[in-house]
Amino acid sequence: MKKSFICLILATSMACAITGCKKDEAKSEASVQEKQTEAKTETTTEQDKQLNDEYFFESDYYTDIFYTVDADGNKMNTYDRSVITKILKDNGCDEDATIEAIHDGKMYLRQYATDDNGNSTYEFISLDLSTEKADVFFEMDSSYWSNYSDFYDGKLYIAGINNDDEKFKEFCFVPSDDGTMTEDKDSETEIDGYSVDTNDSGRGDCIAREIDMFGYVELSSYDYENKRFATMDAEGNITELDALNSNASYVMAYNDKVIIYDIDDGDDYKSTSYVYNIETGEAKQFGDAESVIVVGVTDDKVYYATTIETDQYNVTTKKITEYDAVADTYSEMYESEFAPGASYIDNVIFRAGKPYVMKLEGADVKWYRVDGADKLTDIDILSDTIQAYEYGTIIYGTSNFVCPYCGTPLYSCYAEAFVLDGKYSPVADQINAKLKEHMDGEVSYEPVSVAEAAETDCEDHKEYPDTYHETDTYNVSGVNIINDRYLIVDFNGYWYGGGAHGMPSMYEYIFDLQTGEELTFADFYKGTEEEFKTLVAEKVRQDYLENSTDGDNGGYFAATDQDAYDTAYEYASINSGNVAFQDDKVLVYFYPYDLGSYADGFKFYEFSYQELFGTATMVR
Repeated sequence: MKKSFICLILATSMACAITGCKKDEAKSEASVQEKQTEAKTETTTEQDKQLNDEYFFESDYYTDIFYTVDADGNKMNTYDRSVITKILKDNGCDEDATIEAIHDGKMYLRQYATDDNGNSTYEFISLDLSTEKADVFFEMDSSYWSNYSDFYDGKLYIAGINNDDEKFKEFCFVPSDDGTMTEDKDSETEIDGYSVDTNDSGRGDCIAREIDMFGYVELSSYDYENKRFATMDAEGNITELDALNSNASYVMAYNDKVIIYDIDDGDDYKSTSYVYNIETGEAKQFGDAESVIVVGVTDDKVYYATTIETDQYNVTTKKITEYDAVADTYSEMYESEFAPGASYIDNVIFRAGKPYVMKLEGADVKWYRVDGADKLTDIDILSDTIQAYEYGTIIYGTSNFVCPYCGTPLYSCYAEAFVLDGKYSPVADQINAKLKEHMDGEVSYEPVSVAEAAETDCEDHKEYPDTYHETDTYNVSGVNIINDRYLIVDFNGYWYGGGAHGMPSMYEYIFDLQTGEELTFADFYKGTEEEFKTLVAEKVRQDYLENSTDGDNGGYFAATDQDAYDTAYEYASINSGNVAFQDDKVLVYFYPYDLGSYADGFKFYEFSYQELFGTATMVR
C-alpha cells in the first residue's frame, strides 16, 4: 500500500510517542554511508538485511581510486573512477555523475539534466560494472531537488524535496537480475508540510532504515523562522516535538534515546548544542564546547568532533568524543595531530557504526578506524600521498596582530615553507634558506589596519570582530623535481578581509638544484612579450569557442570570442607569475574575476613544452 502522510499530527508528547538527517543544501553532492546496528524487530536483524552491502568510502574525490568497507568496517573493494567514467561516457551519460550508492556490483549515480520544458532536474543511473552498461532509469520531477539516496533491504530509495509546495517524497526502485529498475510505488512515501531530517553522519538514511534502527524518523518544517519538529513512526503517525519547537534551530542527530539539536545564539553565526532525553523529556547542553559536529550515531552512541584551537593562527586539531546515551557519559576517543601541508587530515567520517580518522605516515595519508580510546586500526586505505614529504618536509610560521587598545585580532597569518632533503641537491641549504625567507616575509607583514588602529575603533572592533579580522594563509600544495634538475614548489593561498568571501591565490617557486638559483618563467621563455600574449590569448579564444553556446558564455564574462581574446591579451604577461610547470606540460592560469566570475574559479590553459619553448621538456 502506498504511504501518503498529510501531516497527521498527534497531540501527544515526545516521551509518550516514541517507543521509538540534516541536508538542506540545494543541489548538493551526496555522500554515502551506512550504520550497522541491531534491529528493532524480532524477525529480522540489520545485519541480515545488509549482509552483502558495502559502505561507500570516499577517499579523495579528485583521485581515481576509492574504496568501500564491509559491515565490520574493513576494506572490502577497490574501485577505479576512470573505469566508471569510461562506462558512463560509452553509454552516453555524464562523466561527472555522482555516485549515490553501491550494492552487489552495481552503482547508482545521479547526473544533472534538463526536462522537456527546459527546467533543471536530475536523472538517476544504474551502472553495472560486470556488463559495463549504464542506463538512466529515473528522471526526478523538476519541482524537486535531490536530497539523498540509500540502498536498503534490496531497494533503492531516492528522496526529493519540493520547497515551494512544502512536500517531501521518497521514491523507491527495485533492481532485477537483468539490471532493469522497477519503481515500487507501494514502498514510496509522501509527506506534506515536513521534510525528513537525515542524521548528521555523512549521508541520508532512508525512512525504512531509520525506523528499523530507532523506531521513528525525525522531521522538520520548511519555515526556518518558525521551525517545527516532529517524529513519524512506521504507521505514518506524526507527533510534534513540543520540547524542541520552542527553541531548536535544527536537529543534528538522533537515535531511540536522545535527540541532538542546535540553538542559534543570534546574528554572530554561533550556536549551542543540546541533548534531549526522550525518556525523561529533559534537555541540557551537549558536549564540552558551544557547538559540536556530530559525525555518527548508533542505537546507543553519538560520536562528535570538536575543533581544538591553539595560540597559533590556523594551527588546530580535532578531538573525537563518544557520548553514551544510556549512561549519559562522555569518553574521549582520539585527537588528531597537526600536519603542515595536510591540514585536511583532521577529517572524520562515519561508516558501519564506527568513526574513521586520517593520519600522516611518512608521505602517506591513511585512514584508520577508531575502535576505542586511542585505539586505531589500520584498514589499508590510502587517502593521499603528499609529494612534499617525499622530497623533504614542511615547516610553518604564524603571526597575530591585535588592536593595541582593545586586543581585538586585526590580522593573522599562517605560512608554510618547504624544506628540501639534502640528498636531492648539494645546495639544499641555500634553497631552504630562500624558501624560509619567503615564509618569514609573509608572517612578518603588518597591514595598514594595524598601524592605523585608533582607540575610537574599539567599539566597532568588539561589535564586529570577524569583520575587522583580516587573515592570510599560504600552504604548500605540491612539490616536484623535473628532470633531476629543477625543484618546483607550488603554493595555494587565501586572503579574507570581510565580506561574502575572500580571495584565493596560487604561485610557484622554481630552483635550480645544481646552482641553487631561484628562477622564473622568464628564465625559460625566449620569445617576446607580444608573442606570449598572442599565444595565450588565442588559447583562451579557442576555449571560449569550444565551451560557449547560445545564451551560455562557458563561464566567461566575455560576450564574444574576440572579447575573451582581448581580455586575455591584456592580462597575460611573461612576468605575471601565473604559470605552473609540470612534468609534461605547462599551465597558464587566470585568477577569478580576470576572465570569469568568482564562482568559476581559476581558469587554466594547457601548453606543451614544444608550444612555449620549442623543446620536449623543461630545459634552459
